[in-house]
Amino acid sequence: MLRVLFVTLVLVGISANLLIGQDDTSVENQRIYVCNQGEATLSVIDVESNEIVDRIDLQKLGFSANAKPHHTVAEPDGSYWYVTLIGENRVLKFNRDNELVGQAKMEVPGLLALHPSADKLIVGRSMSAVNPPQSIGIINRSDMTLQKEVPTFFARPHALTITPNGKWTFIASLAENQILSLNNETEETELTTLDGDNHVFVDFAISPDGNTMVVTG
Repeated sequence: MLRVLFVTLVLVGISANLLIGQDDTSVENQRIYVCNQGEATLSVIDVESNEIVDRIDLQKLGFSANAKPHHTVAEPDGSYWYVTLIGENRVLKFNRDNELVGQAKMEVPGLLALHPSADKLIVGRSMSAVNPPQSIGIINRSDMTLQKEVPTFFARPHALTITPNGKWTFIASLAENQILSLNNETEETELTTLDGDNHVFVDFAISPDGNTMVVTG
């Protein structure tokens, strides 16, 4: 049975989301992709040297100064990486050389989660959106097509993660004490309601064995 632990944080300011883009215990050729949300850029940092090795200016790629890059995830082998743009309603796909190779349209995308074995990119909604859709998106990573939007049945879905075996996706609400469990194989859903004041669920993390999930609020 999955155990859920709750962590309460005071969020003073969030300026970046980090993702190491290589599934390797060594730091050689690993990269961290940092969202500079306030200036429509991303910084690419070499893990070994801690130096910025590339800077992606979204305005030079045709996006606005209000693009708001928010969250990044990368393929385990580092071949591609993805970023959500809140202000552009887009999810972008870049290759290892940081070249834009695809994009999908989705309203106010927020957090991202890669399915470990299927061609799926799960996309949540931004916490800065006033009234985001009550759903999450499922994108085919290979061709960046939005396949479907799955209803969450609650307002302001944000926290998002996938179990290590790829069987379950968990989504939680910023506005209500509810967590939705989505079976990625059958697409059946289960809604769990928790007691207490509004926890404002922000993000999830799951242990490698899949038995414990931590959620911040």
